Amino acid sequence: MILTPEEKSRARAALLKAGIKTRRLSDTDIAAEYATQTGGALRAGIPAPAAATPAPTTTVTTPEPHVMTTPVNSAAALAEKIAEMITANQPAAAGMDEARIIELIEQHATKAVAVTTNEGEPIRIEGAHPALERVVKWVSTRTNVYLVGPAGSGKTTLAQQAAEALELPFYSSGAVMASYELLGFRDAHGNYTPSPLRTCYESGGVFLLDELDACSAKALVCFNQLLANGSFTFPDGMIKRHPDFVVIGGGNTVGTGATRQYIGRNPLDGASLDRFVQIEITYDEPLEQRLAAAEYTANGGQDMDTLKQWVTLVQSVRGQLADMKSTAIVSPRASMFGARGLAKGLAIDSMVPELLTATLTPDQIAQLHISI
Repeated sequence: MILTPEEKSRARAALLKAGIKTRRLSDTDIAAEYATQTGGALRAGIPAPAAATPAPTTTVTTPEPHVMTTPVNSAAALAEKIAEMITANQPAAAGMDEARIIELIEQHATKAVAVTTNEGEPIRIEGAHPALERVVKWVSTRTNVYLVGPAGSGKTTLAQQAAEALELPFYSSGAVMASYELLGFRDAHGNYTPSPLRTCYESGGVFLLDELDACSAKALVCFNQLLANGSFTFPDGMIKRHPDFVVIGGGNTVGTGATRQYIGRNPLDGASLDRFVQIEITYDEPLEQRLAAAEYTANGGQDMDTLKQWVTLVQSVRGQLADMKSTAIVSPRASMFGARGLAKGLAIDSMVPELLTATLTPDQIAQLHISI
């Protein structure tokens, strides 16, 4: 059983409230413990297992990265895929030596990073961004963090993984235009509908306010007060701030307003910026290669040389555009989307105008060196 990030956050919140640690539990075990404690299943139509047995491992399985719309394969699924590929190459695989097998594993397996918190033993996070450990150290002190980076750099994934490493429930929201989106509201009958922020504030957890630099300035005024004080008045009354409540903001700018690349961004009030530690997030190209490989195999692709050629081209075009001072964005999503297309038989040259040069001028395209 594989839980969605929302299901896992809901289950963790209930189990942590009951005093049950979830770090060493698999998704199946978390669902079983949740059923035992609450008497209900996490997902309608899928009965929970009868018993929960802690898994004998310290590996934390992270929420699926939002940079991809198809989840990264699990280690077991990747190993199975590699085995299938080796079998499919028989009898040619008879001459496949150990070095080639290791190469396949390196191409397909998701890398793990050991994250050391201030609260205990190192935790291994699969598919982690190099900035994760720094983010976790700040969040473990319950300091609010603002992640600044280009589109597709993995900011949402970082926030999810930080929550996972610290065994905190994860909640999120995109850009907000009105305060009720953050605080919740009362309907025409007087019934209060809580927001994810309201739940996180009272019960504890990591709240990601993504696209922070695209939020309404008026909406952020109440958010500033909420971050600064130990209690806050929500529509249903005064709520005390949980000691494990912490906020991660995500944005494409440092808070000074629109840029040539991100014209829809707003300046952030100094009072807002003062409540965050700001960390710059850049593209992690080795991670991009691994995620593209996982996406490729998940969609049935087998020619890893062709995939490598595509990802190399994406990264080359990105670098050339940066040298040209272009505002065009070529994010790791181009590698992910292209991996799917390749797996389904699309040619590399046919995807270039769709994924790499669609927003460029003819002069910019003429300056690019694209070798296929």
